[in-house]
Amino acid sequence: MKIISWNSNGYFSERFPAILEEDADIYVIQECENPLVIDSDKYTAFASNYFWIGENQYYGLGIFAKDNVKIELADLDDKGLRYFIPVTVNDDFNLLGVWTNP
Repeated sequence: MKIISWNSNGYFSERFPAILEEDADIYVIQECENPLVIDSDKYTAFASNYFWIGENQYYGLGIFAKDNVKIELADLDDKGLRYFIPVTVNDDFNLLGVWTNP
């Protein structure tokens, strides 16, 4: 399984095609837009299997997975910290997405 983490520094909905060349199973993306607010068929298709959190709809943390990868929110204590997404992958292991936004 290939997992990539990238701080896109914003505008991920415009930049994501370049990272798709890596053909990862899971992408953990910092400073990405909420797929629900972006009017882009390509971004919507890319974000068919994801979790996203953020206070600003255009800068948040997202975990995006291929459709054949099962991701579910994991019951892990985030200790009250912002911008953490704990997921269980394929009922096999936990993955913690983190964005250390000041």
